Order: sequence, then C-alpha cells, then structure tokens
Amino acid sequence: MDFILHRDFTHASVLGHAVEFKKGVPTHVPPALYAEVRAIGAVPEGELPEETAVATSAEPTDPTKRAEDILAAIGIMAERNSRDDFSATGAPRVPALAAVLGWKPTTQERDQLWARFQVDKD
Repeated sequence: MDFILHRDFTHASVLGHAVEFKKGVPTHVPPALYAEVRAIGAVPEGELPEETAVATSAEPTDPTKRAEDILAAIGIMAERNSRDDFSATGAPRVPALAAVLGWKPTTQERDQLWARFQVDKD
C-alpha cells in the first residue's frame, strides 16, 4: 500500500526496513511498517485492510533483544524529533515507543534504556 507524507523523510524501521518519503509523493510501504509510518504522520492513500490496521509484532522475551529493540526505537524517535514523542522531562513517551515497536515496553525499561541512550550518544 502507498502512504503519503507531508515532508521529505527516510524512515528506518527496527525491523530492518527503510522507506524514503518525498513530500506529497505516494510511496510503497511494506505491511509490517504500516503502524510505524502512521506514527510519523504518513497517511494511507486508500483504506487499510482490516487485518493490518493494528500492529501485530511479536514481543521479544529475551532481555537483550528487548533492550536492542527499545534502543533502536529511541534512536528513530530521536532522529525524527517529534514533540509528541517526548514528555516534558525529555524522556520518550511509552505509547510513542509502543507505536514504533509494535509492543509496549515497561516504564522501567524505558527509563533505564533512555539513560543508556543519552550516555552512548555523548
């Protein structure tokens, strides 16, 4: 399905895909990324099929994999720098992380990995 974004932007997914949007140009997006591109503001060109309207990503149980995925999602959110993705204290909002990941991390995971992300980027 094609999505339209109101700005030039390259979306890099935690699933290993990258989609390059040009302002106002319909761009093909793989079904696994529908929820992610909608979270950055992309609008579907038509009606979404019912079974793909909701993200259905398997939540990892391995703590190392969870941490890697959350850090990657924080990196995506930091790159796109959307005001709605972050709280007043500057930490990523858990619902925004869930929209990128397809599953909801805990607040404790977010807090620990946000601190680690800030140390790693410096």
